[in-house]
Amino acid sequence: MVDLTANGIKKAYKQKFRVNIESICQLLNLVALYFYLESQGFFVNIFNDSVFKSLIHATKILEVVVYIRVLKIISMLYEIKELRVIMITMQQMVEPLMGLILVQCTIFYITSNIMMGLFGGKIYPTQVSIQNDSSIPKYYYLMNFNDLASSWVTLFALVIVNNWFIIVQMYVDATEVPAVRWLFIMFYYFGVVIGINILIAFAIDMYSSVERMDADYSKN
Repeated sequence: MVDLTANGIKKAYKQKFRVNIESICQLLNLVALYFYLESQGFFVNIFNDSVFKSLIHATKILEVVVYIRVLKIISMLYEIKELRVIMITMQQMVEPLMGLILVQCTIFYITSNIMMGLFGGKIYPTQVSIQNDSSIPKYYYLMNFNDLASSWVTLFALVIVNNWFIIVQMYVDATEVPAVRWLFIMFYYFGVVIGINILIAFAIDMYSSVERMDADYSKN
């Protein structure tokens, strides 16, 4: 309340990180208290004293409030320099990061449509070529391009390079065309070498900038 009164609502929420945490805690307190009272029939029997006769009921209410209030420790962590730099970095990254994420999603969307057109329906549980290849794990047929959701999951696995060569080999077995490897190599170039590395580089650069700003602020 002091920050909101002294700095104004808009400025306090923008410049004081702990105000956001405190507001979330207060909101959760009210929500938890409301649902608990509703489950106990308080709003139906609001004039009935028997609702709060049990000490257990009052204890439960206090337990909910206490557990939620523990979240306030996040605002205390803000006073630690290293954690403060990380929190400010995350706060500053949200808006510009949306554009970079949109670029990555565009890469995913275009690639998934191409892959669905080429490999849609090629991968299924009873695929003989997959069953005959002992190097492919049991449930890897779920890494398919049969629909948009499955395509995005498969592309995400490829982006984080999770058994990348096994997934590629599965599609080589299913299509019997070794040249399909080049499609996955192209996606790796645009999705990982360009897309993910730009995100990582931006995050590192933002962290370095915030660290320098915090150092200058501490000196002054």
